[in-house]
Amino acid sequence: MTILSVKDLRVGFETQDGRFEAVKGVSFDIRAGECLGIVGESGSGKSQSFMAAMGLLPPNGSASGSVTLAGKEILNLPVGKLNRVRGADVGMIFQDPLTALTPHLKVGEQMAEVLKVHRGLSGAQARKLCLDWLERVRIPEAARRMKQYPHELSGGMRQRVMIAQAMLCEPKLLIADEPTTALDVTVQAEVLDLMDELKRELGTAIALITHDMGVVARMCDRIKVMRLGAFVEEGEVHDIFAAPQHDYTRRLLDAMPRIDKGESGGHIEGEEILRVEDMKVHFPIKVEGGLFGKTVPLKAVNGVTFGLKAGETLGIVGESGCGKSTLARAVLRLIDPSDGSVSWLGKPLHAMDKKALKAEREDLQIVFQDPLASLDPRMTIADSIAEPLKTYRPGLTKSERREEVLKMMERVGLEAEKYNRYPHELSGGQNQRVGIARAMINRPKLIICDEAVSALDVSIQAQIVALLKELQAEFGMSMLFISHDLSVVREISNRIMVLYLGRIVELADAETVCSAPRHPYTRSLISAVPIPDPAAERARTRIRLPGELPSPLDAKAALRFLPSKLAAGETDYVPQLEEVAPGHFVAEHDDLDRIMAEDAA
Repeated sequence: MTILSVKDLRVGFETQDGRFEAVKGVSFDIRAGECLGIVGESGSGKSQSFMAAMGLLPPNGSASGSVTLAGKEILNLPVGKLNRVRGADVGMIFQDPLTALTPHLKVGEQMAEVLKVHRGLSGAQARKLCLDWLERVRIPEAARRMKQYPHELSGGMRQRVMIAQAMLCEPKLLIADEPTTALDVTVQAEVLDLMDELKRELGTAIALITHDMGVVARMCDRIKVMRLGAFVEEGEVHDIFAAPQHDYTRRLLDAMPRIDKGESGGHIEGEEILRVEDMKVHFPIKVEGGLFGKTVPLKAVNGVTFGLKAGETLGIVGESGCGKSTLARAVLRLIDPSDGSVSWLGKPLHAMDKKALKAEREDLQIVFQDPLASLDPRMTIADSIAEPLKTYRPGLTKSERREEVLKMMERVGLEAEKYNRYPHELSGGQNQRVGIARAMINRPKLIICDEAVSALDVSIQAQIVALLKELQAEFGMSMLFISHDLSVVREISNRIMVLYLGRIVELADAETVCSAPRHPYTRSLISAVPIPDPAAERARTRIRLPGELPSPLDAKAALRFLPSKLAAGETDYVPQLEEVAPGHFVAEHDDLDRIMAEDAA
């Protein structure tokens, strides 16, 4: 049975430069119990097709053609009639749940509102159904979460709340727009499993909008490949992956890094330029308890030791809250560590005063995840790139500075015509190149990339990774590469360090960590990474660790993988890092079966 039928859909926007055609006459059907993948890069028209179908275009947008839901025309319906469809017959999961959920309403209140409007349920009956769905999407302590506001939940939990809310009325169609892009791999895997379960159990039709071909391989029955507002290829998922016909489809597949294949950086022989010893970063956090509450330490980084060689890339991975970004900032002294030491080229970076630190910063640079947040919107990109030159090479004339900036712009793939542009006039990928150019302009010896490619399309991501590798080879710099995307980390890194609640649980060369992980946490992470190959992906067995990632405020959380110590009452025990093979370090842990059994109990 066809749930959604789209015929000759056209979407356009009136702009200062005239009418822009975003969607150019696309047609497709989605059947009950089927997952259709709409894939393509940003700006291809994927999201706008469904926004138009659901009446969610901005005022300057308009749509023509036909969209029927279970045989009834819904395109350009009046808002009152569309509201009866949205939430009842159609559920939507957006990419950013924080902007899609109402910030001033508690989770339970906004879920109950959906039931009241569409099913006339309220009170205990509505509360029970909301609770059932929150438990179904595997939210721990669901009753407590219903009393919390969206900002009090993690990104993964907010996404699950959105799924539960979208499914409350058991809609015929679920539209999922990049539902897992910003999630950790383990949470992403849980969300995808849940959507697949809904499809099988309730016969829900799913439209999955994404640029992640690994997610498509796991979830979809059929694929439509979209480029510049039109479909360039379509077919069964196995056929498209096995023998793509269009160049664009081939480029999308070729750009996807794979955790199961590909080359990692290999072993680096060289002198150690950075040494971090027993780094700790603790934050005092007020918690409820007693008459006035109490303050407990949040151990964001809790005793991390590692070295980095000249020309080496060390990948740092782990779930949100593991301490990756905090560690990077503490290494650069953007935040002061609570304890431990950082040695840079033999000098004690942790003990330097501001003046000495400023002198060293010429060689220590960082590229952030969101370039728009790290670039000054009032400065042209040329001024942003030139700023480090003004600080560290004040003797350059204006024309010499301009020449240096143009050379670096060319090196990172930015045309000279963009010299006087502002950040808002560039795409996300172009702004990321500006951030890289700014960090590279003084040829630093160390660069830290903090989720620098996470939000980019796969083809742009591949270009940025290739660019970083080229610049590294050219300038001989070292890199700390932080990401939750283990496929990208494998591709760019010589070694990988896996963090869990502020401590290292595994450290080895990239090939070993990705193909033969030893720690249960690493094994769980690797097994959750989707592979862009439907046959291989659907034949894999996931290692699921029960429950959510424990809170770093929980003193016992550090012993999650040593339940034998907890059982023996050794709650303060610190798991030791052991060298199990040359250069391969693994934290103490119990047998995986015992961990699973203890967690289940």
